[in-house]
Amino acid sequence: MEDQFDSSLVGRENSTLEKVASVIYIVLSVFIVPVNLMVIGTVVSLKSLRVPTNWFVCSLSVADLLIGAVVIPFDIICIIDPAITSSKGFCIIGLSLSHAMGIASIVNLIGLTVDRCVAIKWPLRYQSIVTGKFTAIIIAIQWIFAVLYGFAPAMGWNNIDDETELIRCEPVLITTVEYSMVVIFVVIVPTLTFVSVIFYITLAAANRQMKRIEATTVSADQIEPNINRNQRKNFRITKTLFALVIITYIFWLPFAIVCEVRKIAFHWDNLDEDGIIHTYHLHLLLSIFAYLSALINPIVYSYGNRDLKRAIKKKLWKLHCCKRQNSTQVASVQMDGLPMNTADSPTCIEVSIATTLSGVASDTKETLDKEVQSCNPENEVEQTL
Repeated sequence: MEDQFDSSLVGRENSTLEKVASVIYIVLSVFIVPVNLMVIGTVVSLKSLRVPTNWFVCSLSVADLLIGAVVIPFDIICIIDPAITSSKGFCIIGLSLSHAMGIASIVNLIGLTVDRCVAIKWPLRYQSIVTGKFTAIIIAIQWIFAVLYGFAPAMGWNNIDDETELIRCEPVLITTVEYSMVVIFVVIVPTLTFVSVIFYITLAAANRQMKRIEATTVSADQIEPNINRNQRKNFRITKTLFALVIITYIFWLPFAIVCEVRKIAFHWDNLDEDGIIHTYHLHLLLSIFAYLSALINPIVYSYGNRDLKRAIKKKLWKLHCCKRQNSTQVASVQMDGLPMNTADSPTCIEVSIATTLSGVASDTKETLDKEVQSCNPENEVEQTL
């Protein structure tokens, strides 16, 4: 079977699907990395956003970031030039990393689910239960499990021995049937079952709370403004995180199941040459959707979390202002006929451009001052939100 497999996939021209998949992979990688970096950087840099829920989201964003920065480029190399990944050590490490990040994306839902369940069912005890230490422990357990199990093939749980000549880096040649069975019945099914049940209970409790608030004859905000405002905020964030769970179901579950079932069928000799090719193309197609979730997740959460969305808008506006302010400064210096020295050129940190220039007409100074004032992120962002 291995010889038949090798002859069916090695030494042939890349199909149209593989070429298209490579292009899509590149586009996804280009967008996945900066979007997830923006979410992680925003949460880390702002103290007001360093709350347990956002740390769980950051943990998921780290997995998505590594998918775009490491896993996708590895898959591109496997498609474009399989000879580069024909080294057994390099292949096993690359596939183990892909498994680890895929498992991390799934098990990170557990932390989000527990966080939302406590926030909705015990809102008054949330801060005493979901502490910084509790959050760190849950995130650490998730990543330790994902890394240990994902790198199990690299630690010896594989079909490769010293006499095996690896021609193409393909998961079905590396992992064992037992490994695939455990992935399905120990990782995927229990995790998604737990997340589904807990989120159903959580959303049901949240709906009951919101109905009680809306049913009060007197404005709930006048009775208990802080509590009810927090309940609405928790309900909104919970719905957003539930959307992330649905995205994971839709994009990751088909890919994970097909990948593992394909390995089992291959080792049980239930795939002929055409079946190997067709399931490989299906595996490739579903991987695109699985990796697409790494781009959709941070966008959905950033849109659903108003505090994070406001902070990201502010950062993006500051970047825009810096570029506009610096370009205005450069233009003003050129108008004045002064030589430009890039090392000493002004930056967007300066409050006023006009005061640093000499010999510029008063009307030009007023125009430049208006440019600086319009680029005040504190005022502008508030107007745009």
